[in-house]
Amino acid sequence: MQPKSAFRRAHVARLATLALAAAALAACSSGGGAPAPSAPSAPQEPAGGTPVPRSISVSPAATTLAAGFTERLTAIATFSDGSKRDVTATAAWESSAPATAAVVAGEVTGVAPGAATLGARWSGLHGASEVTVTSAVLQSIVVTPPFPSLPLGADLQLAATGLFSDGSARDVTAEAAWESAAPAVAAVPSPGLVHPAATGDASVSATLAGVSGATTVSVTAATLESLDVYPGAATLARGTSTAFTALGTYSDGTSADLTAQAAWDTSGPEVTLSAPGLEGVVVTGAAEGTATVTAAFGGLTSAAAVTVTAAGLTGLAVSPAALDLPVGLSGPLTATGTFSDGSTQDLTAQVAWVSSAAAVAAPSNAPGSEGLVSALSAGDATVSATLFGRTASAAVTVRAAALRSIAVTPGAASVPAGYQVRFQATGTYSDGSSHDLTGSAVWISADPAVATVVATGTGAGTATGVAPGTARISAALGGVTGEATLTVGSARLVSVAVSPSPFDVGVGGTAQLTATGTFSDGSTLDVTRQSVWSSGTKSIATVSRAGVVTGLRAGAVTVQANRAGRKARADGTVR
Repeated sequence: MQPKSAFRRAHVARLATLALAAAALAACSSGGGAPAPSAPSAPQEPAGGTPVPRSISVSPAATTLAAGFTERLTAIATFSDGSKRDVTATAAWESSAPATAAVVAGEVTGVAPGAATLGARWSGLHGASEVTVTSAVLQSIVVTPPFPSLPLGADLQLAATGLFSDGSARDVTAEAAWESAAPAVAAVPSPGLVHPAATGDASVSATLAGVSGATTVSVTAATLESLDVYPGAATLARGTSTAFTALGTYSDGTSADLTAQAAWDTSGPEVTLSAPGLEGVVVTGAAEGTATVTAAFGGLTSAAAVTVTAAGLTGLAVSPAALDLPVGLSGPLTATGTFSDGSTQDLTAQVAWVSSAAAVAAPSNAPGSEGLVSALSAGDATVSATLFGRTASAAVTVRAAALRSIAVTPGAASVPAGYQVRFQATGTYSDGSSHDLTGSAVWISADPAVATVVATGTGAGTATGVAPGTARISAALGGVTGEATLTVGSARLVSVAVSPSPFDVGVGGTAQLTATGTFSDGSTLDVTRQSVWSSGTKSIATVSRAGVVTGLRAGAVTVQANRAGRKARADGTVR
């Protein structure tokens, strides 16, 4: 079973519909009022008075859905100190055209074709999202991951993507009715969540509007051999946070994301833990010192040391400094903080994002999509990030260029069954510019029995070989399509090699390791993101789930990659 973040995927998949929405208005206004109760992961102002609410942003800022279907909107209030609160449940929601789109507590339902502005009011503030309702018909449902294998005791979150007659796609996991053909083997207690009960195979289906999609789940007797917490260690300034996940590796070489099932704990008051969410378990620095964050599951434990410093935020930078987008696309901004001890930290998820012209470019503050800017109409806007009184900004230009063509790369690829390849889509526009459309296009496999592809959102364009054969993989946006060919073989993994080995990394520095698989037919494939990585000495260096090594203190360390039971190591030195 390929490790995935089930929390993040379902939310981010909905963001791909922004590329299919009409150019629209999204308004933000300012006002005063008392802040709502603090969310567990929200950064706290170290000192000073009570933060004052400044604006509300609704995400997504624009979306398209078919009549009869629903979409979840999120309203986030931003405050004078840069902190944020989710006010979706407490805001007053309204629709400019209830006969077109109705909204209750942030959940919008398409009633009839047309356009509507959905507003959220809270504490005198107002935010909006533009919704276009179409007459598109649901044609098929793709359930992912395809043919997953999971051990007893490890739950698995499936996702259902609906493909519509107008070429659009959207996540329908929560709307669909889920059913297991063999509940004694694998039950489905909540939408898409598979709970294994006994070894064997079970067909799990998702049905909506008379359309069904299914995948076969194989439950095995594999035993849990190791549990790893990512990141292996972290240093945080007081008031800031980072997300942790837990990954289990089993005796048959498969792995499972156990973040939601593991029991999480901390050794002291230096940090606080949130419940598992879109990003994982959010750990926030509460007091200066060091604490151990532990995850326990299946009789195994894994720990990470978290050091909280008293460093203050001295600077904030947004990158890129300038963002150029055509109407209908979205682009990411990141925020990096510099602290008084010289350290830096990614603060993208913690800052408050605000636009000077939300009708032109609207940044998201919603969990899982922070900093993602939606281009709504032609013009210029300044998008700012604020935290602890520090502000930085980026200039965003939105152009009314038309999409002319899409190129998918690689144009032809080969993978063994059970392995993945990531396709990319690049769009060429009428003004001669080109833009990455990988996360905005709708991806479709012409033969899901041979290969499936993630249609939208996080991981969009990632194709998985299912059975030997050839499948056409296409990316479509706004009526324009690009294609590639994927050939799936039957070769078996023979060995894995990690490079570079040996490697060197400085204290505080990073190094990217690569895992390459060699197969029985002599072919090779990059399996870096399909392997389970672990560090032999976490106090010297940690390694991420993507193979990135971070040096913590001087010494020697061994890093291992494990793919389907084939293991390889690289020796390194932290200097």
